Amino acid sequence: MVSGLYLIVAVIASILALVGFYGFDLVFHFDWMDKTMDPFSIAIMNTAYRAITMSLLLPCVPLLKKLMFIVIPKSEKDEESTAEFDKLEDRFLSNPQVAYEQSMQVMEGMAKKAKKNVLRALNLLDSYSSEGYKKVVELEQTLNKYEDKLGGYLMKLTVSGVGEEQGKTINKALQAISDFEKMSDYALEIANTAKKMHDANQKFSLKAVDELTVVETAIEEIVTITVNGFINNDSKIVKSVFPLKDLVTMNCNEIKKRHVLRLRSGECHTEQGLALYDLLNDMLHIAQHCASLSLDIIKMDEKEFNLHRFLRKYQAENENEYSDLLHQYEIKYSIQS
Repeated sequence: MVSGLYLIVAVIASILALVGFYGFDLVFHFDWMDKTMDPFSIAIMNTAYRAITMSLLLPCVPLLKKLMFIVIPKSEKDEESTAEFDKLEDRFLSNPQVAYEQSMQVMEGMAKKAKKNVLRALNLLDSYSSEGYKKVVELEQTLNKYEDKLGGYLMKLTVSGVGEEQGKTINKALQAISDFEKMSDYALEIANTAKKMHDANQKFSLKAVDELTVVETAIEEIVTITVNGFINNDSKIVKSVFPLKDLVTMNCNEIKKRHVLRLRSGECHTEQGLALYDLLNDMLHIAQHCASLSLDIIKMDEKEFNLHRFLRKYQAENENEYSDLLHQYEIKYSIQS
């Protein structure tokens, strides 16, 4: 991308120089045009050329940037693989506020990509494609880089002089990095299972498909709520994550019991049974990491950092709201008998 920018600037500068030089020559008729240039005069002309063209192009930087993306479009793959790591430069650490803002933007990018990878993986269960599988694998590799680069940068930032509140947010972000990376790990496991079943031409029974689809949809909602709540630091919206996580747990356990009965009756085969168990466990782990992220958001908002004391207080204060939400989710994500 940088080399592309240099090429565009060089081409535009050459055009400007040619038009400008020969235009002035037509008007003023330079008398030194027929003279042979020595190394010194060549250096002078080159310096003047670069100084003049760069001065003319400097105000046009925003337009050059737009032109670069038109001429050399950035693919989705490039955007995901490069991420926003250029924002995590050590030179920003001398200004902790700037470094903090930059790292939070990268943290938001990681959250969005983790959500995207979970949704992509779930989509493979319904509509498998080798290209879709490849995207899940590549994005998982990018999220591994986030864990290393962003985690290391935040550790440096903690000792660079950030304020107390920012320090607490950074601690929350360090835990969130692990949760988002693990969510993507389980997304990859889901994608791997989908690939194995596709390659072996295996399919679930219609009942198993219906039940699994209910859990898939619930996982899509819980991940969306969690990521939106994390990005907006919304402690109210993430409260719905806990009853939804419990509903996912209950549904997964119920589906496992039903599948055992289908295996015994010969309705399903052992291979599909193992695959279903793996998928349910992966989805359950994703829901658990969503609950972990949501818990940290609420703890930060209520400024209570003793986990056990917080949980007792939270459960007592939100018992009725939790029950109402759980009931709504039981209706919304009911598994048909």
